[in-house]
Amino acid sequence: MAIRTMRRFLTFLTLLVLPWQAAATDLPKIVSLNMCADAYLMAIAAPEQILALSYLSRDAALSPFHERAATLPVTHGGLEEILALKPQLVIVSPYSSAMKQQVLQSHGIEIVSLAASTDFAEAGDEILALGSAIGRPTQAAAYWRNLQRQLADARHADQDKTLLPLQRRGLTIGDNHILAQVMRFAGAARLQVSHQVTQQDNKQNNERADDFRPFNLEQAIASKADGLLLTEPMGQPADRGIEFLAHPALARRFPESQRIYLPSNLVTCSGAATPLAVAQLAAALAHVPKQSD
Repeated sequence: MAIRTMRRFLTFLTLLVLPWQAAATDLPKIVSLNMCADAYLMAIAAPEQILALSYLSRDAALSPFHERAATLPVTHGGLEEILALKPQLVIVSPYSSAMKQQVLQSHGIEIVSLAASTDFAEAGDEILALGSAIGRPTQAAAYWRNLQRQLADARHADQDKTLLPLQRRGLTIGDNHILAQVMRFAGAARLQVSHQVTQQDNKQNNERADDFRPFNLEQAIASKADGLLLTEPMGQPADRGIEFLAHPALARRFPESQRIYLPSNLVTCSGAATPLAVAQLAAALAHVPKQSD
């Protein structure tokens, strides 16, 4: 929790000191390479500010706001393409190419790195900080208040139902996954899975256990969960990764009445889509029958 708080503070501090406290007539022109930031920009930036969003913003599988993004220009993120647009500010993620960022900075372009939080409150900090960075703090504050109101309306008290969230390749989510918080807000209990993190796990990614945990077919069938929560539908497997979800034994254990499908685009980024995800999950959960102990 201390690490998360410090990350949130550093993100906020870094963006606030950027020099774009501009007047309405002198707002910075923006290119976004960050899909999670795209949704915020569509909500708070002035239309003339947006030179390009990331091309992923138009992907229906990743963004619930893809129809709005289809009306705006996008970029595939090539250096020549970005430089030709002549932005004053480029929004990246912590995983964006360091070399690309250095080249852009050498051309006098400001870089804003947005972490794209997995936590709704942290996403609010990012929205407010981004609003200050692009010269639209008032719009960002209003947008954040609106998201909070939407979430308050969507939240549901404990529905006394336990769900098993399953992902492709035989994985379930950990505490740090966006979906875990959405489930809490919707009033769903998450089937708890014990997982011992090995030294090799820590070497590869010491945060992996907070995001995903292995969960095999036998465990799923034997679980006491009331329902199965999926972010892609069960059915004929389109690839090897989804074979686990399409297994007939899993379908028998969790018939249609015990399955909830929450589109993956609602849990790709925390923040803009969170109220939508919570509302949809809470409504679906009400129709899942409680299993006898």
